[in-house]
Amino acid sequence: MTVKAAISLDKELMDKVESLAAAMQVTRGTVFTLAIKEFLERHDDAGMVALLNAVYADGADAQDAALLDQHRRRHATRMAGEW
Repeated sequence: MTVKAAISLDKELMDKVESLAAAMQVTRGTVFTLAIKEFLERHDDAGMVALLNAVYADGADAQDAALLDQHRRRHATRMAGEW
């Protein structure tokens, strides 16, 4: 199902949308749909990063810290001969 939306844009922006639509051989509506989808995906990604930052704001617990240390040592050992 689709719905129609009326929006007001600066002429310069609309001209760019029309040029892009012509270059892509799609409708202006398709350009807007693609742009909005990409914007929403970025917004969702930013929200996820904010949630993860909140979860890890207090740092790693003892178990995670020990595991991280183990991985760092293993990585250092493997990389020692690479350089």
